[in-house]
Amino acid sequence: MKNLDKKTAIRKTVLALRNGLTLAQKWEQEKQIVENVLDSPEFEMYQAIYTYVGMGSEVDTRVLIKKALALGKKVACPKIEDGEIEFYYINGLEDLLHGSFGIPEPIGEQLAMDENALVVVPGIAFDYGKQRIGYGKGYYDKYLAKYPWYKTIGLAFQIQIMDSLPSESFDIALELIATEEGVF
Repeated sequence: MKNLDKKTAIRKTVLALRNGLTLAQKWEQEKQIVENVLDSPEFEMYQAIYTYVGMGSEVDTRVLIKKALALGKKVACPKIEDGEIEFYYINGLEDLLHGSFGIPEPIGEQLAMDENALVVVPGIAFDYGKQRIGYGKGYYDKYLAKYPWYKTIGLAFQIQIMDSLPSESFDIALELIATEEGVF
């Protein structure tokens, strides 16, 4: 089986697991994931946080966004432009409108270009080698290839963590992954 086929099968399996979480389980685990991120030295160290906005059964990042803004950090969210993502600053959740694929995107025009940033990365499956399988468009791999000095952290429910995942030469491993069990 080719890596592409393996990735497709893994996406289907892990999405079913993630979608199977009850609202109570999801809420409780998200709360712990966000606390683990907020307690991490990396969150404290970086003044710029670039983060996706959680949708559906993804780890919701709204509380993380609010806490970062309340602490005076610069927060930027992604917008899809010409088949790639770019991050734009927001001042609050009200600065987001549904854009590409129904995903909340920033309405502002101020491109986020910090010297250092903590990039919060979504995904469907992750492994202990910090590889990830996303939604298959390569948006984050392309972005992270352009900014390899940015620190990366994936957010996941523990059920999304696998022993190992197939990867390609263009797949960019993360530096950290936060689950309800901790940051590794």
